[in-house]
Amino acid sequence: MKVNNTLQGSIEKTGNTGGTAKTNSTGKSSDSKVQGDAKSGASENISISPRAREAALAKEMASQASDVNEEKVAKLRDAISKGAYKVDADKIADRLFDDHINNSI
Repeated sequence: MKVNNTLQGSIEKTGNTGGTAKTNSTGKSSDSKVQGDAKSGASENISISPRAREAALAKEMASQASDVNEEKVAKLRDAISKGAYKVDADKIADRLFDDHINNSI
């Protein structure tokens, strides 16, 4: 089978595989045999549910979202430039030690 344009859910049958179709139009598992003749170029179209399209869109949008908290970065930059940002070396050392212990278990 050849998958074309997954957002529209079109699947074109390019040959007689005799395989089992794993997904039906609702996205649920199906054990029906795929039918078709390689010589005739028979094809099947499967539509994707609106919920599946929304899930695909949400996944795409999430992958494009920034992982940086711009507001927090701006506050830290401001504090550093004013000399108000103080580093607690003991606190950093404790956290590094704890992380090392937790990751080595």
